[in-house]
Amino acid sequence: MSDVKSLTIGVIGAHGKTGSLTLKALQKHGFESIVAFTRNVIDPKKDQTYDPKFIKQINLDLVNSSVSDLVETFKNIDIIIFAAGSGDQGVRQLFTVDVDGVSKCVEACERLAVKRFILTSVINVEERDFWWSLEGNLRDYFIAKRCADHEVRYSKLNWTILQPGWLSINNKPTGNIQPLERIEEQRMNGYTIEREDLAEVIISCLLNPQTTCMKSIPLSNGDTPIDKVIQNLK
Repeated sequence: MSDVKSLTIGVIGAHGKTGSLTLKALQKHGFESIVAFTRNVIDPKKDQTYDPKFIKQINLDLVNSSVSDLVETFKNIDIIIFAAGSGDQGVRQLFTVDVDGVSKCVEACERLAVKRFILTSVINVEERDFWWSLEGNLRDYFIAKRCADHEVRYSKLNWTILQPGWLSINNKPTGNIQPLERIEEQRMNGYTIEREDLAEVIISCLLNPQTTCMKSIPLSNGDTPIDKVIQNLK
């Protein structure tokens, strides 16, 4: 996939915080064909993230779309980045977006033989002792993300699952993440990672399929340049 920048990249959840930053990162790195899947079409005069010169917007109602609908919607897409999430909208949205939304997209992408599927998830999703006692809706969130991860991992797709810690937009991007063999050093900090750094990790994964395909990658800000960590994954 050496000519990845000429492929058509579709971002699901493009109007969300991570999705918007991913669009900006794709443009910055010279990707030539970007599709933003949004629940409502955004006026580019009001939000310059969606510059029609670089990004095509396609309306996508993920909750109410059937798999057949998604097949039609994705038919010209080479790579899907799934950055959508229900946020704090409740358990029903966790089921319809974070679980079934992923499931339907996986089925559609399998039918189309989409070249690559990148999912944003959450750290330590397999470690119940880590999240079972969390307060509020966080336990439900982790359960949903675990189900979605399994849907992707056991699919026929060429997948990458990114598992960041707590996402922040309070500071400037660092350009650094923690090497996987030392990720536990960041546990006491909640494995915090800047959203802009997560977007850069997504780009690095696109550019380095040889080290990132068919892998789940836990993420936290750290002390090592993003590309160095990604390029040295085993």
